[in-house]
Amino acid sequence: MSAISSDLGMDSAEYKRDMGRYAWGFALSVVLTAASLVIVAGGLFPSIAWGTVGILGIAQLVIQFWAFMHLDFSMESRRDLYLVMFSFLIVIILAGGTVWVLADLASRMGMGDMSKMSTPMVTDMGTPANGMTEMKDMSGSN
Repeated sequence: MSAISSDLGMDSAEYKRDMGRYAWGFALSVVLTAASLVIVAGGLFPSIAWGTVGILGIAQLVIQFWAFMHLDFSMESRRDLYLVMFSFLIVIILAGGTVWVLADLASRMGMGDMSKMSTPMVTDMGTPANGMTEMKDMSGSN
């Protein structure tokens, strides 16, 4: 191992610090992933599960940037941090713009509120659901 660290130009203290950072990053990532799994699979906090898992995901993202990509607020990595933040901003703008355009398209097509589109058109017994009584028998016999 000393041949590897000497080839990379690292001294022993820096190598140990980096290995410790990797170990902490891996351990914290496993703990956060397990916590998310327990919350979702175990049915804990059903009313706030999405928000809790989202916060745990953001925490894991920050930990992985710190541990594995060595991004922090030091002067050496500030330019890399700005690059990652700018890339994240571009992705958010693209995703938000896509949702905005598709929602506008849905409203222009007369689809209205898309949250109500998941209700079935007919019930399990084949009778019309939710005020669709004007539907005629589709079997062809009148």
